[in-house]
Amino acid sequence: MKGEVAFIKHTIVPENSNGNGPAWASGVNADDYQLICPGQDAQVEISEYAKCNLAAVPAHAVVTRPETHSEVVRILLEQQAKFCSSVSDAPFRMFQSDSGKNLLFKDSTKCLQTIPAGTSFETFLGAKYMSAMNYLRQCGETTPDLEKSCTFHSCQQKN
Repeated sequence: MKGEVAFIKHTIVPENSNGNGPAWASGVNADDYQLICPGQDAQVEISEYAKCNLAAVPAHAVVTRPETHSEVVRILLEQQAKFCSSVSDAPFRMFQSDSGKNLLFKDSTKCLQTIPAGTSFETFLGAKYMSAMNYLRQCGETTPDLEKSCTFHSCQQKN
């Protein structure tokens, strides 16, 4: 049946079920969801995500042009020092949304970490994640529309 399987991060169900999340999720019950584990016949509870996944997805990242990397890192780290949660008299909080949710960064963010300059997206995402994504893209139906639109010209097609 269509719509029976979704590839989501482990926080989506708890954030949008059992009374949490936006109005559209008001009737969503976390117990209605289970994980399908690679290589296993039985489904497991969503709380078992650490043992049952296609790949660990790294944290969100701020992506910059190589020539601006050091300046962006410097500015963000300075702002984090001024406006992080531990600064009691800060007029603004980088990781807290007073008039919304996840406005600048996710509200669950604790701190920003520097990714070394020159780190490729493949290295950042990790071999297991890249392998899972490459495997999913073997079937054209699983390739995202945005990615397809970026490869419409014949010289951009992978053979």
